[in-house]
Amino acid sequence: MSLALGNMMTSFRSLDKVWYLRQFSLFAGIGELEMRRLVERTTMREFSRGKVILHPNEPQEMVYLIKEGRVKISRYSAEGREQILDLLEPGDTFGELTLVQEAEPVQAEAFEDTLICSLYRDDFIGLIRRQPEVMLTVMKVLAARLRVAEEEIADLVFRDVPGRLASLLLRLAEAYGQHDHGGL
Repeated sequence: MSLALGNMMTSFRSLDKVWYLRQFSLFAGIGELEMRRLVERTTMREFSRGKVILHPNEPQEMVYLIKEGRVKISRYSAEGREQILDLLEPGDTFGELTLVQEAEPVQAEAFEDTLICSLYRDDFIGLIRRQPEVMLTVMKVLAARLRVAEEEIADLVFRDVPGRLASLLLRLAEAYGQHDHGGL
């Protein structure tokens, strides 16, 4: 490949990354210069279905943005039992807890073929220092996750098994259901 063609392909990939990153509400108010800086610091990677993206007890130093596919976030007991914490979709992020505290030992696994953009924690913190409004968006994401966790705790405390199952099915229908002529 010629040097000119190589430079053109790199430029195209950068424009593609800019377009992709702009799709995240996290970066909605970021100017062009800051976006270019962000593009230089991010890495795109593909993960095939079942591939582990993040292992428990590994140092967690990245923030991940899901472009395509879905990611399963799980925790494992000492006996090896899996607790699925979340199933994330395109546009979702994970790893942002490392911005404010040491992360819990969780595993992130590609639930299907997945394309992820990642950014080092320190680079993300630098972005927040330069663009404080990004932290407000991160806080909204974390608050929404806290709200879901509180609902799940309330279900465990106040509902019997059929009630918990009904509540879970309603949450799943709201999150993943599709409306048609007969309803959800």
